[in-house]
Amino acid sequence: MWRAPESPRWLISKNRHDEALHILKQIRPAERAQKEYDDISTLIKIEAGNKYSAQSTFATIVKTPWILKILLVGITWAALQQTTGVNVIMYYGTEILSAAGFSERTSLICNVLNGVFSVGGMLIGVLFLVDRFKRKTIIIYGFAIMATLHLIIAAVDYTLVGDLKATAIWLLGALFVGVMQGSMGFIYLGGISRTVPAEIPRTVDGDLGIFHVDHERGGQLSVPAAAGKTGPWASLLYLRRH
Repeated sequence: MWRAPESPRWLISKNRHDEALHILKQIRPAERAQKEYDDISTLIKIEAGNKYSAQSTFATIVKTPWILKILLVGITWAALQQTTGVNVIMYYGTEILSAAGFSERTSLICNVLNGVFSVGGMLIGVLFLVDRFKRKTIIIYGFAIMATLHLIIAAVDYTLVGDLKATAIWLLGALFVGVMQGSMGFIYLGGISRTVPAEIPRTVDGDLGIFHVDHERGGQLSVPAAAGKTGPWASLLYLRRH
């Protein structure tokens, strides 16, 4: 990274035009590099005259209600995504499956398969669901299915025993991960940034990312203590409600 050159866009914004064009010519044919340089220069001039660029990001958010609304919706969405409990399964899946009755080796294998279900669910969402249903519909139905799976998993944890219990918990947990990634996961990752228009400072996206990561870390730190007191799946239900 220390040897990586500055981006042409940043160099042009700092009036270091010759350096920007030189870098572009290193990765593009000369004619294409010149065209891209002209496009970037034009875009920077347009943005300089934009009413939002003259304000600080904080001032833009506070003074523009619809931008503030986007930020609040994004924060809420990030919180809902994390409180589904999906990262609890992804990060603590081995411990959860061991507590359910699997051996350490089997728990590791099944936790890897959880990742397969995660990728599969996202592919189904991206390739099939998103073009056939409204995003709001996908989120509502996905959240309802996940809530139902939580209740079923908790019931299995308290009623079944032995290998049947462990197998049922793993299958339901893997299905839960797939549903989450196929309904909320890909929509959040790709959807929020699309709701912020290009003329708005990109820091709004950064704010959403910070809230997303903070909430994720909070869930990670809460799980061990909650699981120690209530059991692995009861702790999932608790974290989901809170």
